[in-house]
Amino acid sequence: MNDFYRDREQSQAKHEILRRYLTPFANKILHAWPSIDFIDGFAGPWENRDEDGFSDTSIGIALETLSRVAEQRGHSPNAPQIRCIFNEASPPAFRRLEAFAERAVTQ
Repeated sequence: MNDFYRDREQSQAKHEILRRYLTPFANKILHAWPSIDFIDGFAGPWENRDEDGFSDTSIGIALETLSRVAEQRGHSPNAPQIRCIFNEASPPAFRRLEAFAERAVTQ
């Protein structure tokens, strides 16, 4: 077990499913339609331990996975075909989410 997931085994299972599912899902959608919107209605982050990369959050996993899909498909940042929408009601969690998203977009 990854130390990021100690006492969070249910999150590890959820994130592993997301990692395995998101790539084929995105490719199937983009094969039939010109764009995809990934929406996470309860994005967090809440109890993550990877403060820099958020690799133990659905946010980090979605951004990493969908960025890889976009790169493989030759998508351009000037004509985005993959968009992510992350919603979070908790103000402290939202501030962390917003800061991470801003860092991720500028990389």
